[in-house]
Amino acid sequence: VLEALHVDGDGLSLSAFGSGGLSPEAPLGLSAEATFDPARLAPELEATGSLRIVAKVGGRRAAPTVEATLEGRDLATKELAVALATARVRFADETLLLDSARAELRDGGRVEGDGRFLHATGDGTWNVRATGLPDTLLARYADPAMRERWGIAGATLDAVATVRHGRGE
Repeated sequence: VLEALHVDGDGLSLSAFGSGGLSPEAPLGLSAEATFDPARLAPELEATGSLRIVAKVGGRRAAPTVEATLEGRDLATKELAVALATARVRFADETLLLDSARAELRDGGRVEGDGRFLHATGDGTWNVRATGLPDTLLARYADPAMRERWGIAGATLDAVATVRHGRGE
C-alpha cells in the first residue's frame, strides 16, 4: 500500500497513492498526478511551458488498465508554440485509446485527433483534423516565395487525415 508519496522539486511536483500486489492476479488501484516544467527536466528538448498528467491505474498486475488526462499550457519549441493542449488516454486489453486530443496553437489554428494502437499487432489508426492553421507552419518546407507561388501565402490551412500503420511501418 502506498499511503502517500509527494515529491516537490525544481520543475517537478508529483503525488501518488494507492495499492497493488505482486502476483499477476493482484488488483491494482493507484492514482498519480504530476506537474512539470520541460525546460528544467529535459533542457535538451529546448521546450518551455508546463505539463500536467493525472493517471489512474486499475485492473490486475497481469492486465492493467490506465486512464490518464494530459494538459499542456504555453508549450513551445523552436518550431511550434501551443497555447493549450489536452488529451484523454485509456489503456486496457493491450489497446491504447486516444479518446480525444486537442491543441490550440498560439499563432492560430487548432489540431484535434483520436485513435487507437493495438500493442499485440502493432496496428494503429489515427484521425487528425486541423483547422485555421497559419501558412507559416510550412516555413521549414516552403519559404515565403514558394508559398506565394503556391497561392497559400497568408492563407489559413485546413486538413483532415486518417493514418493507418502496422508493425514496422
